[in-house]
Amino acid sequence: MVRRALESFVEGKAELAQAVLEMDHVVDRMRDEAFITLVRKMNEEPQVTQQALDALLVARNLERVADHATNISEDVIFWFSEPMSAITPKPRPSPRAPSAANSRDRWLSVARAPRPRCCGDFPLDLPSYNRS
Repeated sequence: MVRRALESFVEGKAELAQAVLEMDHVVDRMRDEAFITLVRKMNEEPQVTQQALDALLVARNLERVADHATNISEDVIFWFSEPMSAITPKPRPSPRAPSAANSRDRWLSVARAPRPRCCGDFPLDLPSYNRS
């Protein structure tokens, strides 16, 4: 799955990525079957509990690898099956949005405000705080 997901990414093939998505269900079922089988084995033979738990962790981690391959494939499908014109650009800021200079001035006024001497003197609004 990982190899096919990477191949679909490198070659830009959304069809191959779709095949990876379909394989994810198979891996999920394999993990579920392993869980059922290993829990049954632990109940029948308690002396193999440690080995069964190790196998459960391996099954879980392999399923996570398959999920990561699925995530890559979903991205490939999005990137290579949608025409770029269909992606809507972010809206531009309105003319009334504060400029960088205004933001800088506001930040400087807060930074230059007098600091309280202790926590009890800490004001809620730093720019309007005047020390007496």
